[in-house]
Formats: sequence, C-alpha cells, structure tokens
Amino acid sequence: MLFGLGLMLGSCKDTNQPEEEKERTITEQHAALLGDWQQDDSLSTRWKFELDEVKWKGFTHWYRVSGDTLIISGINYLIGNHSEKELQLTNCNGKQHTLIRKD
Repeated sequence: MLFGLGLMLGSCKDTNQPEEEKERTITEQHAALLGDWQQDDSLSTRWKFELDEVKWKGFTHWYRVSGDTLIISGINYLIGNHSEKELQLTNCNGKQHTLIRKD
C-alpha cells in the first residue's frame, strides 16, 4: 500500500526542470485548453490550441479532459473553479495556478 502511494507521488515529480520553470511550463500548457489565456504576470505571451494537440515552444503536447481532471502529456492536473475569465488549476503536489483569458 505504501509502495503504491510512493509510486503515485513520485510520478508527479519532474527532476529535470527547476521549480520556477516547471510552474511556468504547466501554466502555459494549460493555457491551450480553452483558447487564448495568459498568466496574470505575463502580458505578452499568447497560446493557441487546435483540437487535442497543443503546439508550444516547438513541441507537441496532447491533452484531454476526464471529469474534473486535465491530462497533458500524461500528467494530471485538477481543474478547480472556472468562469468565462478565469481558470484555476492544481497540480499533483498541490501548487495552484490561475489563468486569465485574454480579451
């Protein structure tokens, strides 16, 4: 039982990216879900999406929605409160992100 919990928690970690870059990456990937979104501290970045394929920084990421979970390239994120203007997300280690739709 503990092994399974450790395996699940271990799968959430990505040791190849610094924490600051990982947070930005997660936010930008999620931005592709519902059209043009921006992170509240970034006014110049735009993201586009087409169907279930996300093009971002020269790479292709695949996403799908399953219930209240957003899955991008095999990593799960919980979709929290959302409206026409904001989307709140939580990654697997509890870090929260807020995206704001661009006008």
